[in-house]
Amino acid sequence: MVEVRSFRGITYNPELIHDLKSVVAPPYDVIPESEFSLYYRRHGYNVIHLILGKVYPFDTPGRNRYTRAGEYFQRWLSDGVLVKDREPAFYVYSQTFTYQDQPARHRVGLMALVKLARYDERIVLPHEKTFPKPKEHLKALRRACKAHLSPVFAVFSDPAREVNALIDPGERQPFMDVKDDHGARHCVWRITSPTVCQRIQELMADKQIIIVDGHHRYETALELRDEFSAEDPEGAARGDYDYVLMYLANTHDEGLTIFPTHRLCRGIDDFELEAFLAKAREAFSVEPSEAADLSAATRALTSALAERGETTSAFGLCAAPGRLYLLTLADPGPIDALSDPSLPEVYRCLDTHRLHTFLIDHCLGIPKERYDEHITFTRDDAEVVGAVTSGQAQVGFLMNPTKMEQVEEITRLGLRMPQKTTYFYPKLLTGLLINQFG
Repeated sequence: MVEVRSFRGITYNPELIHDLKSVVAPPYDVIPESEFSLYYRRHGYNVIHLILGKVYPFDTPGRNRYTRAGEYFQRWLSDGVLVKDREPAFYVYSQTFTYQDQPARHRVGLMALVKLARYDERIVLPHEKTFPKPKEHLKALRRACKAHLSPVFAVFSDPAREVNALIDPGERQPFMDVKDDHGARHCVWRITSPTVCQRIQELMADKQIIIVDGHHRYETALELRDEFSAEDPEGAARGDYDYVLMYLANTHDEGLTIFPTHRLCRGIDDFELEAFLAKAREAFSVEPSEAADLSAATRALTSALAERGETTSAFGLCAAPGRLYLLTLADPGPIDALSDPSLPEVYRCLDTHRLHTFLIDHCLGIPKERYDEHITFTRDDAEVVGAVTSGQAQVGFLMNPTKMEQVEEITRLGLRMPQKTTYFYPKLLTGLLINQFG
C-alpha cells in the first residue's frame, strides 16, 4: 500500500528573497559543468550552495562541501532566509512549457512525503539502471543537512484522473510562481483541507509508483533509513526518515513529456565508416540523408526519424562531416540472436536495447564495461552533428523518445531499462520545497 502524507515544507522567505529565480536551480546532476558558476554567482543563497557546494584544496574529512552545506542550511533557517510552513500541507506543483514548435504543454503533480518501501515489496518500482557513484554524494549531503533538498520524480496510473480532480488549483493564485532559464513556468499551491488531504491519501493507497527520475535519491533514502533504524530504533519508528519527498504525476497527464537521449561515441580504434555500415546492414536499412546543406540535412533526418519511429526502431547516424544516414530496422533477427533469450519482447524492442546490443556493442565493438570511456550523452540534435563534424566524436546516434507505455510495461515486469533510456522534461526545480527530517 502506498502511504503518502502531508508535511511542513521549507521554502525561501518571500520577504527576504524577492526574485525566486535567483535562488532555485535544476537538479545538480543535469547542470552542465560550464554553468555551475552561473548559479554560484546568481545569489549567495542560491540552493546550489547546498546541493553542489564548491570543493577546495584545503578540504578535509571534517571540513568539506558537505559540512559547509549543513552549516549553510541551519544558518539560513535560523536567519529566516528559509522558513517552514506553519501547518502540514500537500503541495500542487504545475509546469507550463513549450516543446519544439508545438503548443504549450501543462503538467501537474502532487508534492508529498511517501513512505519508503523496498523494491521487492512492489509498491515503489525503479524503471532504469543507475550508476553507484552519485549515491555517495547524496548520502553525505543528506547526513549533513538532514533534509530532502530535491524531490524524487515518480508517476502513477490514474486513468479516471480522480487525484487530478482533487489537486486542480482552478483559478487560485499560486504562492510560488517562477520561470526557469528555459522559459518553463513553475507554480506551487498548498492543500491544507483535512478532508481533501484524507481523500488524496485514500486514492493513492492502492496505486503502484514508478520512479522516473531520482533513483539515486530514493535508494539513498532507503539506505539512510536502514542506518538510522540501526542507530536509533525508537526514533526511526517515528522519524521523517521513514519517508522521502516525492513529486507524483499521473501517467495519463497529457503534459508528461519524454525527451530522447542521443549518444556520442569516441576513441574507437580502427573505426571505418564503410565497415560499420556493412555490419549495420545485417539488421538495418541504411539511407543517406541528402539535402543542400548540413543544417537542412539534419532537419530532414530528424523528421524522417520521428516518422519511422512511430512503427519500428530507427536511428539517425552522423559519422563524418556532412555524412548523415537514417537507419531503420529491417530484420530484428540478428539483434535477438545477441540478446538474452529470457528478455521479454517489449524489452527486446526497446530502441536503447537494440542500439547498444547491436550497433554499439556488436558493430562498433565497444564493451559495456568501457562505456564511460567511449560514450557521452546529450539531448541536443545539433550538438551530436557538431561534435562529429568538429572531430570531438567519431559517431553520433540520434534517438527517438521512449514511449510511456514501454516504461510502464517493462517496469511492472520487474525489469530496469538501460541507463539513459528516458529523460522526462521539464526537470523539477530544486529549492522550491525542502523537507527536513529527523
